[in-house]
Amino acid sequence: MGVTRQTLDWLERILNTHSHTVKSICELGSQQFMSCSPHIEMSYTKDYWESKGITYFSIDLNGEADAFRLDLSKHFDLGITFDLVTDFGTMEQVEDYLMGFDNMDKLCRVGGLMVHILPIPNHWEG
Repeated sequence: MGVTRQTLDWLERILNTHSHTVKSICELGSQQFMSCSPHIEMSYTKDYWESKGITYFSIDLNGEADAFRLDLSKHFDLGITFDLVTDFGTMEQVEDYLMGFDNMDKLCRVGGLMVHILPIPNHWEG
């Protein structure tokens, strides 16, 4: 799906509220900025997160943008957890979404945050 201007504004509010607790993120899908501004358009979000001092990790079956290649519909345990786990239009593409949500839960530290933003068909622009 990608991170739109509206999603980015919402994430900024979350980070402002939880800046003391969000030090790491696991992004489901190698996300790119879409409809944000010309200078970041179609760039991957990794640089954005790292510029904020947040440790970045991404899981994507396609392995794009240095993402860890992993099928979210298969059971796994990486043995690490993250302060923030995001799903910006990835989970609806996972074959076994119940296992995907279970895996997502294992990736989120106790007391951490999970964010799901799923696209509405024919509403891709922010």
